[in-house]
Amino acid sequence: MLRGETVADEGRLRLHAAEWTALADSCGRPYALPGWALAWWRHVRPAGAELRAVLVRDGEDLVAVAPFYADGSRYRLLASPLCEPVEPVAVRGREREAAVAVAAELAGHDGRPRALDFGTQLSTSEWVSDLRDAWPGGQPSVREGTTVPMHVLSIEGEDYEGWLQSRSSKQRANLRRYRRKLDEAGAAIRLSTVDTVEADVDTFLRLHVARHEDEETPLAGEGIASMLVEAGRALIPDGRFRLFCVDLDGRMIGARLMLAAGGEVTAWNSGFDDAHGKLSPSLNTFAAGVALAIESGDRHIDMGPDTADHKRRLTDEERNLVSRVLLPPGRGQLLARMRLALRLGV
Repeated sequence: MLRGETVADEGRLRLHAAEWTALADSCGRPYALPGWALAWWRHVRPAGAELRAVLVRDGEDLVAVAPFYADGSRYRLLASPLCEPVEPVAVRGREREAAVAVAAELAGHDGRPRALDFGTQLSTSEWVSDLRDAWPGGQPSVREGTTVPMHVLSIEGEDYEGWLQSRSSKQRANLRRYRRKLDEAGAAIRLSTVDTVEADVDTFLRLHVARHEDEETPLAGEGIASMLVEAGRALIPDGRFRLFCVDLDGRMIGARLMLAAGGEVTAWNSGFDDAHGKLSPSLNTFAAGVALAIESGDRHIDMGPDTADHKRRLTDEERNLVSRVLLPPGRGQLLARMRLALRLGV
């Protein structure tokens, strides 16, 4: 039988970073990397949040990590809702078994959670249903919200020229034309390093926020810069944190951040200077990300939950994401349902 243990101390949780990283790699979940999730926890977590990560062991072997935090009576996963989809990670083939241990541990918490909010996750994920089926003392209910697409590019077994040839003639021409414009202007694309990441993140965020000044963006929030710098310093050496920067005349005019784990890459966010839109820093950094992913032997690049047409055109597969909340039985379930209905509009 597997044994669950709740860790409420960040320092203790960091002791398991190497095993946790291996699990994130085996599941292909970039946002589950401890270098990313714990940077979010240190710098961006909600006020008053409390760590409630569940480690599942088989003897001395770590077989699953369910990195929850308590935000009042609601539990969420580290890095959510800033990053989605996120979910627990486990040794492949042992997810259902691990869910039994996680459910038993969570149900035993003092002031047990009234809701487990998984945010937006892949519709094929079975973590919510496995936890529901395993929950002791009565089956929780599950509420599902809006379904949104996530556009994915498959690059497994490709080389860059082969990938280019797989694009439409119009897209292929655009990729080559904009790269030629970039070269002719004297601009260059580089990867951020441990030494440059602090300055690069600062410029990246300024570019992103400037382009979204008429709308809310979570990247304008307090602590985001510190989170990204810490994550970059932890993940750049292994090639997991890929901040592509476009420099022109000694200053950055565009950037795109991608994260990688276990052959899966997620394009987290980007920013560029509108004054240099004719050079298309956005398209050029995406192409650079594809080239590096192919060189690294990655399988897929996802563009995150979005309905934007340009993401659909750049990719070749669509996966469904759905918001899910698990409501454990108990005195607080009715109140949790009412609050959830107001939030989801159901």
